Amino acid sequence: MQETYVKFWEQFGKNIKLGVIEDAGNRNKLAKLTRFYSTHDKNALTSLDDYIDRAKKSQDSIYFLSGESKEAILNSPLLQGLVKKNYEILLLDDPIDEYCMQHLSEYEKKKLVNVGKGDFKFPEDDEDKNRLKKLKKMYQPLTEWLKNQYKDKVDNVNVSLKLVDDPMAVVSSENGFSASMERINKAQAFANKDRAGVFNTMKKTVEVNPYHPFMRELLERVKSEVDADTEEASKLLFEVALLNSGYQLSETTDFSSRFYRVMSDAMGIPRDSKVEEFEVEDSAPEADAAPEGEAGMSGFDEPEMMDMGAGMEGMKLEMNPEDMQMKTDL
Repeated sequence: MQETYVKFWEQFGKNIKLGVIEDAGNRNKLAKLTRFYSTHDKNALTSLDDYIDRAKKSQDSIYFLSGESKEAILNSPLLQGLVKKNYEILLLDDPIDEYCMQHLSEYEKKKLVNVGKGDFKFPEDDEDKNRLKKLKKMYQPLTEWLKNQYKDKVDNVNVSLKLVDDPMAVVSSENGFSASMERINKAQAFANKDRAGVFNTMKKTVEVNPYHPFMRELLERVKSEVDADTEEASKLLFEVALLNSGYQLSETTDFSSRFYRVMSDAMGIPRDSKVEEFEVEDSAPEADAAPEGEAGMSGFDEPEMMDMGAGMEGMKLEMNPEDMQMKTDL
């Protein structure tokens, strides 16, 4: 039965999702038919009802995140904290999926929540809330400094328990586009340069992992004395976080220049080293020369061959006729 429905979904899934978007009267009925992949099993489609059955008793939301592919979504830093706390997240890898969720907004009294948006509230218990309060106070010098550093592109910089392995992540502002929706809308606005430019001015929210060594080092530097290297590192961190969070860079040249400077330091190459041409010496042996260590023909060199030839001319080969007869005793 499940295999039969999967085949049906592969053929008519987009039509059902379009129905959710366009048919308000039958939206909830159609939503019951929808299927998505999730962190519960990335290779098996699941229904919203099955998601709710597996959800925690205290969970009042259905979490989802959209992206270009399942693999890209699973590698997003925005999932790390939720997965660590055993929350399930729907993996929306079809461009139409997020539109579908926006129109549905709620299912069986559970809110549909995009974890890639700035208004997402990470589930925290009392212990988490108390810890986060202390961390925010501890990191206040850094978050204020970073907000000033990123002021042209960022509205807020917040300490978050959402991240596990990454030092920083970027989410949209509360009313902005998620990374997936921004990418789709940019593609639609490609022909209209004026409209496309709007996306570059939409500010984001930065979330900082207080336990990551990068952020702890930045905090110490900001509290003491900020140098040019610290500013450079903070900008590179933001650009990498943008990419890891699914956004596109608007200034790739600046990013690559910063990356090359950091690579120069890591490889012990002076930053001001220039690309210069140099002459390459031709060390290849001549084609007609005998390889070193090998003699000429038959292991003799040319003078020896000439002496041998002269000696052979003076030699006479004498043979006894009797030696040429074959005697056979019968």
